[in-house]
Amino acid sequence: MQLLYATTYEAILNATAPKVLVNVGCDIDRITKLLKYCTEHGSVLHVVSPTSIESLEELQHKYNENLIIHEDLGLNALPAIKQVEFITLDSDYNWYTVYHTLLTLQNHTTDTHKDNFPVTVITNTGWPYGKRDVYLRPECIPLAYQQATSTGGLIPGKGKPNEKEGIFQGRAHAMYEGTPRNGVLAAIEDFIEQSPLHFRTLLLPGAGGHGILIPESLSQKK
Repeated sequence: MQLLYATTYEAILNATAPKVLVNVGCDIDRITKLLKYCTEHGSVLHVVSPTSIESLEELQHKYNENLIIHEDLGLNALPAIKQVEFITLDSDYNWYTVYHTLLTLQNHTTDTHKDNFPVTVITNTGWPYGKRDVYLRPECIPLAYQQATSTGGLIPGKGKPNEKEGIFQGRAHAMYEGTPRNGVLAAIEDFIEQSPLHFRTLLLPGAGGHGILIPESLSQKK
């Protein structure tokens, strides 16, 4: 995270100078670094997480003027956050969550002005969740959008989860990889295909992979 922030995140923030930032998820290291940017530039960071975390409460006391915490799911909280210019999505790594979060941002953008879609960083676009759903909160995903699942671990190059080996044992993983509406990267691809907006898309390897959506209008300006 430190190297990624020092290169990609800092470059994006320095180029776009956002005043309203959003982090969906609770990576404290990334949140702390984004707050440092906010204090130096008079910006505000909205952190969206459905669970209360003690370290977040500590940051609230330290960065009271620059931090707003929303104890909710991203899909519920985002419509109420206005003028978002930069957002990181690092929450439930499945097609439904990512696709509909991007749709929410798009709908809010087209209701105002098409140039307002925020620069969006999305985690876990590579293996294992780029083309395979995981349901960290399955009760929040409509059944119609859930793949058949297994709680087995994941092994590179192996199709189905393994009940005895692999990483992330115990998570609700999609049984198969690469099927329609399955995985974070698939959600990004499907979103871009339907969107009336145009994007420059960057895919970065390492640490599960990161995808960056930059509105074409903004990339031309910067």
